[in-house]
Amino acid sequence: MQSDSAEQPTSDTQTVSNSESSQPRSENAFIPSTANIIITDEVLRHRIRELIPEKPKPSKIRGIINHSLFALLVQFGLTTLAGTVIVYYFNSQQQAVAARRSFVDELNKMRVQRIGEVWERLDENEFLIDRILANNARQDNNTDKDVDEIHRLIHDDLAIISKNRFWLSDDKYSRIRTYLDLNVQYALNKLLVNPGTDLTDLLAKREKAKEDILLIRRMFLEGKE
Repeated sequence: MQSDSAEQPTSDTQTVSNSESSQPRSENAFIPSTANIIITDEVLRHRIRELIPEKPKPSKIRGIINHSLFALLVQFGLTTLAGTVIVYYFNSQQQAVAARRSFVDELNKMRVQRIGEVWERLDENEFLIDRILANNARQDNNTDKDVDEIHRLIHDDLAIISKNRFWLSDDKYSRIRTYLDLNVQYALNKLLVNPGTDLTDLLAKREKAKEDILLIRRMFLEGKE
């Protein structure tokens, strides 16, 4: 009997339990708490940060370089530098051209002066030689003295063209030298050979050489050489 009475409360307790479990749960039992939501979000963000590493923050120098104003300043600096180099090169070329032109101008002035002196001396000595030959027919004429004077005049001509050979150029020097050689040959033959000797051929060569150097002089004066 005692055992039956002892088991009775157990049955009652079971009944109460069953009755409690059979009652429906309230709606709030299915709504997760706010703490659970925050924890879940934090965990999710943490997992995302682990999977996708954060980009490093750009340094100040990189920030300055990437700035549009910096790019503009660099472009302006390069443009200015390139312009300065071009202007310097252009000015240097202009100065070189001006210096070369100035040198050529001075050289031409000196050349004209020197060649002018050559022509003046040749004309003067040719006049003196022609006068000696014209006076050769006189009875009181001193032939030896005239020969010496002609040698002196021709030597003077050769000296001045040799001195100014650089300014004359080799071609003009050679042609003037040919004329002087023919001139002295004709003058000496005119003074020393027997009267009546035919000097026509020698005279023709002398006149041809003279025409040649006169042409050179004319071209020089006209600036055509």
